[in-house]
Amino acid sequence: MDNALLKLHGMKIEGEDKREEFTIIICPRCGNKNSPASKFCNSCGLCLDVKTAMRIDEVRAKADRLM
Repeated sequence: MDNALLKLHGMKIEGEDKREEFTIIICPRCGNKNSPASKFCNSCGLCLDVKTAMRIDEVRAKADRLM
């Protein structure tokens, strides 16, 4: 349908035309190209996601306290 027609009837959301850009994540350790959804490098295993890295650190700290 025509975007103007959709907007006229309140069905068009501003900014809906913008497409999300998916950029390849380059591993800082080995230079491997990883998909945007990768939390870990497919080649060397380095954590590429900050939130995941923080969770790993929390789990390790908790495990260390229990030992």
